[in-house]
Amino acid sequence: MTVSRLLNDGVDRALPAVERGVPGSSIDTVLGFFLATLGGALLLGAPVGLLEPGRRFDAVLVDTTSRRGSLRVYPELDTPERVLEKIVRLASPPDVLVVWVDGRRVIGG
Repeated sequence: MTVSRLLNDGVDRALPAVERGVPGSSIDTVLGFFLATLGGALLLGAPVGLLEPGRRFDAVLVDTTSRRGSLRVYPELDTPERVLEKIVRLASPPDVLVVWVDGRRVIGG
């Protein structure tokens, strides 16, 4: 997502701003998350990317109310999309309660 924004804005300071970048090339967090999960699974034909029977279960449970990590969510201000972006960009180990890989709990109680 960050690189797509750099591509959109351009990074060559020697060029005038209107000549830099590739307009329309940036993606948001929701699309980036889709591409990294279900989008990739669909492309590869892999049984992952959705929470449904017959698919492999890899998941992370993030505590959005923890004060131990750097993640801060404000329910009165943050939209669900913004919360997802904060989790993707800011969540750190203290915010993670449980991790499952292939249906097995590997971290957390």
